[in-house]
Amino acid sequence: MKKINWTETSAWAEVIEQGEREDVVLMRDGRAFALLTPFCDEDLDWYERERAPAFLTSIETARRQVREGKTLSHDELKRELHRGLSGTRLTLEDVLEFLERYHQRATYGAVAGVVGGSPMSLMTGAPRSPRRSWVVNGETKQPTGYRPEEIHPALKERSHVIMSSEQLREWLSSPR
Repeated sequence: MKKINWTETSAWAEVIEQGEREDVVLMRDGRAFALLTPFCDEDLDWYERERAPAFLTSIETARRQVREGKTLSHDELKRELHRGLSGTRLTLEDVLEFLERYHQRATYGAVAGVVGGSPMSLMTGAPRSPRRSWVVNGETKQPTGYRPEEIHPALKERSHVIMSSEQLREWLSSPR
């Protein structure tokens, strides 16, 4: 990667030509302010996909989670996954943690199959909250009986809903 110090007299044509051959970091007053990188037509599809609003929203969500300390270290994640997959039954709170962290919906039946119990009684006695709204009805893909303010604002961020306990166990082994 080449660094070029940008001044008011720098020639754009030379900088752009250099950027067509290799990555170039433009520096001004000792600080990086732009990156030029070689780009071909095949890169255009990737670039448009990576700039899609849903992708950018997911990046902002991840950054917010990091700022708020709502992330797991690799060791914590490995411990959680090992605990969940080693025969020890996950709790409802364990599953909710992953669903909320990764903005993933799963049906009452899928969650009940993983934590034990009946889909009908899974949330009995639990207060409705955005965290619990990730568990949804298989037909409506929405949490049952929730008011709008009780539903997580990013609930429909992903269209996919985990429908079975088998799918949920598989997803929990490598959440994404």
